[in-house]
Amino acid sequence: MTTASASSYGGSSKRGPHRLASTACERLWALRSVHGVVAKYDPPTRLQGTLIHTCLAYHNAALMPVPPVWLGERTLGEALEIDGAGNPALIRVALDVYAAYRHQFSADTWLPLSVEEEYEATIGELDPGGPDPSLDAEIITCRTDLVMKTNGMPWIVDHKATGGGWNGKERLETWKDDGEYKLSWQVMTNLHILRTAKNQAKIGGLVRGFIIQRLKHRTPYDFDRHTLTVPALAYADAPRAMRSYVAKERAIFAKLARGERPDPNFSMCVGRYGNCDYHALCSSSSKEEQASVLATAFRTTK
Repeated sequence: MTTASASSYGGSSKRGPHRLASTACERLWALRSVHGVVAKYDPPTRLQGTLIHTCLAYHNAALMPVPPVWLGERTLGEALEIDGAGNPALIRVALDVYAAYRHQFSADTWLPLSVEEEYEATIGELDPGGPDPSLDAEIITCRTDLVMKTNGMPWIVDHKATGGGWNGKERLETWKDDGEYKLSWQVMTNLHILRTAKNQAKIGGLVRGFIIQRLKHRTPYDFDRHTLTVPALAYADAPRAMRSYVAKERAIFAKLARGERPDPNFSMCVGRYGNCDYHALCSSSSKEEQASVLATAFRTTK
């Protein structure tokens, strides 16, 4: 069984793009964001990605001019033992991928500026002059895997662990027209937040763009880095969408305060990566079964 991550850094940001997008299913949003209900155990594939992210976080943090405090709290080995408790095979794979990564990029010119750091901005900063000014002071966030500088310019980097087949044709098809990241909500949210004036000052310049770094965790290990081209019209529309999502959150809060139940969105129960985390809970055939699933498969963080 795979335990949920217990790292002293990272994780989802307080009000990030994934949380905002989850308002499309009020029940999912309420369970996770209001009640703090999360799965007790991560699926193996997700945990494998978490462990690889941990390795890269330690790698990049050690290269920062001023390393973050958490780097000295425990060693990489100790962090992996916590995050991957009971899964030694997954830890070994993560370390093997990491060794291959260090060899592949031994002459890397990237200078890490921040690792797993949360950035924030207000709706007013992101969407000045938008409807309902009462939303302007609302804060949204993002947590970037890496902000680094190369050739004097800062970039956002997001690590994506993958286990699928990988050859020249597959690589070409994946990145043709930026593939699944052509209209990435995460990418646009991260760019807008880090490009606000206060975050430019914090980073030391205007973020040039967004890079996806893929790491294949099945042998033979392989890696690639792809710079995205964000569509200008969609990028310009994103801040207004952020305002709309925050308004939706406010509406769900109000519904809960009135004692009303949040609406489920059954069109989101099964997605590209399989079942929603709450699939077993929502597919229970009785209240008794639902209570049993909640007690055995989930925990609360609030």
